[in-house]
Amino acid sequence: MLQYLNYMRDDKNNILILNYLSLVFLFSLMISYKINGTLIYILFILFLFNKNFKEHLIFSLKNKLVQACIAYFLVYIVWMLGTEEISYAFAQIKINKVFLYSILFVAIIRKEFLDKFIYVFLIGLLINVIWSYLIFFGIASSPFSINGYLPLLEKTDHGFFVLIGVAYSLFRLLVFNDNIFYKILFLFFIGIETINIFITNNKTIMFLYLIIVLITLIYIYRNKIFKIIMGLFLFITLFLLILNLVLPNVKNNLLNEMNGTYTSLISSDFRGSMGTRVGIAKYALDIIEDNMFFGVGTGGHVLEIINRVNSSDLKKTNPHSYKVVMRNINTGKAASLHNTFLQVLVQFGIIGLIIFLNVFYQISKFIPGPINLSSYLLLVIVVTILLQFNTGWDFQFGNLGSFFILFVSILLSSFQQVPKDRE
Repeated sequence: MLQYLNYMRDDKNNILILNYLSLVFLFSLMISYKINGTLIYILFILFLFNKNFKEHLIFSLKNKLVQACIAYFLVYIVWMLGTEEISYAFAQIKINKVFLYSILFVAIIRKEFLDKFIYVFLIGLLINVIWSYLIFFGIASSPFSINGYLPLLEKTDHGFFVLIGVAYSLFRLLVFNDNIFYKILFLFFIGIETINIFITNNKTIMFLYLIIVLITLIYIYRNKIFKIIMGLFLFITLFLLILNLVLPNVKNNLLNEMNGTYTSLISSDFRGSMGTRVGIAKYALDIIEDNMFFGVGTGGHVLEIINRVNSSDLKKTNPHSYKVVMRNINTGKAASLHNTFLQVLVQFGIIGLIIFLNVFYQISKFIPGPINLSSYLLLVIVVTILLQFNTGWDFQFGNLGSFFILFVSILLSSFQQVPKDRE
């Protein structure tokens, strides 16, 4: 027993084991909502066994991203003083503890494992995509089938994973000097991932897919404007042909959502997915105006919206919209405002929003410079996350928050100079 303990306490052995377990953790994030919760605690406990634990911890705490994540998590703790319902505040703290995972992953992840993490990610993504097709053809079932042909995870998580997979595959095709086999392989990946976005009927991801192609062309051909224009023209043409000729139902759904959004903006008709979000946003903006700098406190966003809706005349003027809004907001302690920025502003005001955005600013500092896979994927992740935050509080549910912290830590490891005593 002592022999095994000494083996785990050895710095090199400990870090090696932690990196392999992190690979398992990444894979678990992509296939299950249950396994990863246990794994993260195993990783933390094993890290404590490292005889150089203190040095690794100090190294991590000096990292600007880690400091930004800790600062944002502390906002949840400090702003509890302003909340009227402490149980709602604790629910938010539990959800956002993922920001503290950065302390562990920045301390342990080594850049030598970058390729391994990419391959594990692609395997996990392929499993989800294949499973989604099995559901589409009626061969398998899904616990999330009410929202379309979905894989093992909820469609927000799955859609984000697909976008990262498409981005990586595009980069490989356009930048890497691969042989013909790999070029065909990644072209095939792009094809099955693109079709998968349509069959899961995730309208937000469809829009983000176009954005990913645009920023990819700009990033790679930043000094060749003609290639950017031609590439984007050809892609959008193909995209529209597929939408109109192959998937007219998806096109009709998109048009209905656009019409519903317009209607909700000029009236009190908040029916439909985007219409409901507009309705919640209108009440949220009123709260922000009254609590601009400090918000209403941790977890206070839900009850404040409910109170505003009940004190308005919406129930009388449009009872159906009232029911829709209340059904979407009054869902318990983990309820969200379906917009991350609004949720942060309502809870913490402008001060909290600045601290929140600092997390992404610290990541973005590694994006400029020569064409590089890590900086490119960081760009894709930051742009995708920030845009996705406009339609949902995406760290509120699922594995996206844990995946974001882990994957960013992995990519940042390629930029970090690890001191010799930590190698």
